[in-house]
Amino acid sequence: MGDIAQMAAYAMADETGGVADTGANQFSLGASYALSKTTEAYALYSMVGNDSAGRYSLDGVNGVLGEDVSSFSVGINHTFSSK
Repeated sequence: MGDIAQMAAYAMADETGGVADTGANQFSLGASYALSKTTEAYALYSMVGNDSAGRYSLDGVNGVLGEDVSSFSVGINHTFSSK
């Protein structure tokens, strides 16, 4: 109980179909805190930095041309026992 796990991730998308400035970079930072053996609280921040002609988003739908997007989420995970 009380253990904190930190997470970080980076992803990169190259130009699409050889078209200039259609790539993007994504950064994610997060942490989770064990409230008990079966429950944890978490927070996560993600950001996508699009090139000037990039259309990447965080929800799987095409974003706005060249616009950067970010998201912050918090939540609780609980694992139920099958016993």
